[in-house]
Amino acid sequence: MIVADENIDAKLIASLRALDYEVFSIRENNSGISDQEVLRLANNKKALLITEDADFGKLVNQEKLDHSGIFFIRLSTMPRNERIKVASELIATNFEALKNKYHVLTPLGIRPPLV
Repeated sequence: MIVADENIDAKLIASLRALDYEVFSIRENNSGISDQEVLRLANNKKALLITEDADFGKLVNQEKLDHSGIFFIRLSTMPRNERIKVASELIATNFEALKNKYHVLTPLGIRPPLV
């Protein structure tokens, strides 16, 4: 399962659903909840959280809040369609490796590298 933060493009959510991923959209179901609530919801669902919000890094790295995996997408300099294609393909081909870890996707690649 994937939880898509409120800032995730609807086309990325549709792309992942078309690939048969169950995606719970914060925008569709719980718009306006706090980052802590988003993280708690994703953790309760044992879901990978996808977001474009850097605040989640602070929550898990500094405040040590539990998570079931966070995929922080930092591709704002890419055209929208390319950003959606890159993110959905990377999630689809590496879903298991993304679970229970914090990764950042930039135009230069993913950090930390997937193993």
